Amino acid sequence: MPTGLALNGSATSTTIPVTWAASTDAVGVAGYRIYTGTTKLADVTGTSTTLTGLTPSTAYPLTVTAYDAAGNESAKSAVLNATTAASGTTPPASNLVTDGGFESGGLASWSCVTGTGAVVTGHAQTGNDSLALTPTSTVTAECTQNVTVVAGKSYTVSAALAGGTNSIALTLKINGSTVNSSGSAYATKSFTFTAATSGQIQLSSLPTSNKAEPATSTTFL
Repeated sequence: MPTGLALNGSATSTTIPVTWAASTDAVGVAGYRIYTGTTKLADVTGTSTTLTGLTPSTAYPLTVTAYDAAGNESAKSAVLNATTAASGTTPPASNLVTDGGFESGGLASWSCVTGTGAVVTGHAQTGNDSLALTPTSTVTAECTQNVTVVAGKSYTVSAALAGGTNSIALTLKINGSTVNSSGSAYATKSFTFTAATSGQIQLSSLPTSNKAEPATSTTFL
């Protein structure tokens, strides 16, 4: 029985690329069959293929079997749930996350908790300006930006982060996964993930544990 059935790239509106691990057989493996439910979609000799002629915006529970020269067919693999993109949808271009025009003082595309996010001059790893998040002793600073991504496509987000003098924890979340940085020195953080239908990029910083001490700002470029 084949194992490791997985996406081998991004699905389009009519295609799904898949790959799996090779199987062994006493007689010798002659080929593989890919199914959705009980319907055979393809019959191939290798360990990867692109399924074609599919319906846009449709979920396909995929399995793969191996067969030998004698006509014996293995049990089906574990199911891979894959979905085609909407008609006309193509994978997005790079640089989906925008800085909102920090260099011109703008925060377009970002939504911040009132009073906790602002563009400031300085603290920038490149250019002159950066986004500063300033928590208080009771309010968590938070700025978020939503981006549209294509299911099954791999994305990498990178950010130059710096904590304030009080070592406030600075948190970057992508689709619920977290990268942390604290301290005053800049550090570039990167995180790679395979997207769901949509993803949220969230930046936040937490107040110090000493509630009586005013929290200083942290910055993000």
